[in-house]
Formats: sequence, C-alpha cells, structure tokens
Amino acid sequence: MRNALGLDISHKTFDAALLIDGVVKTAKFENGIKGFEKLKGWLDNFNCSDIHICMEATGNYFEDVADYMGKDYRISVINPLKISDYAKSRFARTKTDKQDAKLIAEYCSTALPKDLPLRKPVSKAHYRLKRVLALQEQLIESQTAEKNRLSAAKDEFVKQIHRENIVHIQKQLSLVRAEMEKNHAVS
Repeated sequence: MRNALGLDISHKTFDAALLIDGVVKTAKFENGIKGFEKLKGWLDNFNCSDIHICMEATGNYFEDVADYMGKDYRISVINPLKISDYAKSRFARTKTDKQDAKLIAEYCSTALPKDLPLRKPVSKAHYRLKRVLALQEQLIESQTAEKNRLSAAKDEFVKQIHRENIVHIQKQLSLVRAEMEKNHAVS
C-alpha cells in the first residue's frame, strides 16, 4: 500500500483524506491558491514526502489544484467511473464529500500502478483549446436543439425566434472556428 491523498473537489472547496500506514486524516480546504498552500502545509505536518495524490476528473475544478500540487507530488486524475466501480466493490453507500475523499484515497493507496497514470503538466494553450472545443460542442448541441424546436413549432412568431437563435448560434460557431484556426496557425 502506498501513502495516498484523495481529493474530492468542488467549485469552492475540496475535501482531503490522507491515508498513511492505514490511518486516515481528513481536512477541508478552499479551492484556490490559499487552499492549495494550506494543503501543502497540512501535508508537511505529517513528515511524509512520498505521497501519491488522486482526484477525479470531474469538470475543470481539479485543474488548478492538480497543477499546483503536481510540482511536488505524483498526481493521478482518475475517471469517476473507476472510483464509482471501486465504491461498489467496497459496498460504500455513504455519499458525502469527506467519504468520497476517503474512498479516492483508498483507491489511490491500493490500485495497481497501471491504474494510476501520472498526470503530466498541461500548458495554458492546451487548457484553452480544451475549453474552446467544449464551447464548440455546446454550441452545436444548442443549434441542434433549436433546429428541433423550429421543426416542432406551429406558430410563426415562435418559428421566427428559433430561426433567429439558429442564425446567432451559427455566427458564434463561426467565431469559434476562426479562433481555433487562429490558434492552430500560431502553434
């Protein structure tokens, strides 16, 4: 078993569960630079430099803490389905942030090395491209929904609003594509 820190991360805070030699210590921190610094100080209190940190890949809330802590620790960002399957195998039913952090720490402590891929540093350009691609996907979904609404609409006024929305979304998609081409040309 390896020393492990499980993080359950939300928009404003994250719960931490540190598992060292079978003993679990927990704490809660602000999801921001002050919280990351406090987490680092908290870990320093345990005089253990060999800690593997795991967190779930949910949204983008994990990115900043992973980047910050990745300078000094091994970081693995795990697919939430793997953690969910692990929880089922442990018959874990309690669903609190603190319990989730403990579960992630247990997974991190006992998983095979092949199941803990180390996270590599990510560039700002990569993050930006990821976000622009996500925006493109959201706009395409919105456009499809508007087209479906237009197709189902029976009132001419309602149809006109949907047509205008589709035109607006198409303009936004053009801007997104131009931005992607501009950034592709730069790199």
